[in-house]
Amino acid sequence: MFSPFFSLEELTATSTGIPNDPPRGVVTSLRALCAAVLVPVREKVGPWAISSGYRSPDVNSAVGGSRTSQHMVGEAADGHPASMPTGDAWLIILDMIDAGLPVDQAIIYPLRGPFIHLSHTQSRQNRRQVLWSTGNGYPEWTTADTERLRSTGDFPG
Repeated sequence: MFSPFFSLEELTATSTGIPNDPPRGVVTSLRALCAAVLVPVREKVGPWAISSGYRSPDVNSAVGGSRTSQHMVGEAADGHPASMPTGDAWLIILDMIDAGLPVDQAIIYPLRGPFIHLSHTQSRQNRRQVLWSTGNGYPEWTTADTERLRSTGDFPG
């Protein structure tokens, strides 16, 4: 077994038709991402559907990913909960980050999906950045944003 709850196949799947075979070091990074972040999130929020994990440079380019995307080194995965609203899962993840979940970045994309990007690195200290996508940028997620989501169910913007 690659990881509890997650397979290497789902973390490398692509609909682009472009080969997406991860090098050995990427597989190691994907295992660390699972152990440190994805499995703990799955244990709290229930089933988690991965929409994008590892992306080869060609796959990343084809999907319009950032030139510095952590997906290309196996340090990031995008997904959403399969059994609860994404906003509810986001609030749980925020509480987990406050309690020490070692994320490098957690980004909510409320306008697309919505889905959540989670990353973890072993190459430096994790930044613990919590951001949200406006469609035009990535502002920091604030306490006021959390309060709004908790009270109204609405994302900022």
